[in-house]
Amino acid sequence: MNEPAVLVTRPTGQSEALCTGLRAQGLQPVVCPLIEIEAFPQPNAQQRQCLLALKEYQHLVFVSVNAVRCGMRWIEDYWPQLPLDLNWYTVGDASARELARYGVTVQRPEIETNSEGLLALADLQDVKDQKLLIIKGEGGREKIRETLQQRGARVEELTTYRRHRPALADGELYAIIEKHHCQLLLLSSGESLHNMVSLLNAEELLQVQQLAVVAPGTRVAALARTSGFSQVITAASATDDDMLAAITDYLATGG
Repeated sequence: MNEPAVLVTRPTGQSEALCTGLRAQGLQPVVCPLIEIEAFPQPNAQQRQCLLALKEYQHLVFVSVNAVRCGMRWIEDYWPQLPLDLNWYTVGDASARELARYGVTVQRPEIETNSEGLLALADLQDVKDQKLLIIKGEGGREKIRETLQQRGARVEELTTYRRHRPALADGELYAIIEKHHCQLLLLSSGESLHNMVSLLNAEELLQVQQLAVVAPGTRVAALARTSGFSQVITAASATDDDMLAAITDYLATGG
């Protein structure tokens, strides 16, 4: 019997461990990134001033593994010796491991690995008049910035990359799903869901909406239902362990 196929939609280079976990469960991962990451090659004048003033911040927040990779490349260009007395934060396990490679002590949420979990960390509660830098991609959620500003922090943002919808031809995504007989669709974010829907025509979307999707958290799960998907599996977060656990539970119940 062929192994059940699972469409993995994470950006290129960010799905290896997840695919290994899927294979260990007897599943066939089908990698089709639905978000492309474009790192900005050089900081502009305003961003350079931000980087040069890095030691003036009390807190540095990296919103994703891409923010760590792109942001630390710039930071190391300006600070071969990282400034002391900075509090370093990120959201998930993968970005925390990436950031720890630079020899810094990383704070991250232990349970709710998302913006809400990050904002619940003790050292981000009393930040009135403190300077905080968010390293991020272009666009995205504003909850971290808005909440910290409400708490009185002086927040600035360093945008180091942008995300694109992949340049798939008409019908290409549906052909991949059909060819491999994908039974599960793993979403990496609300943006990957949006890109998936936009890459399908009306007839294709009706067919794909019959498949089960695994959403990283309740927010993306709600978006999936709004987009017409009826079989929505809600993982606790986008981490490998949480996504795999959600799939295990789903299959154990006869999914």
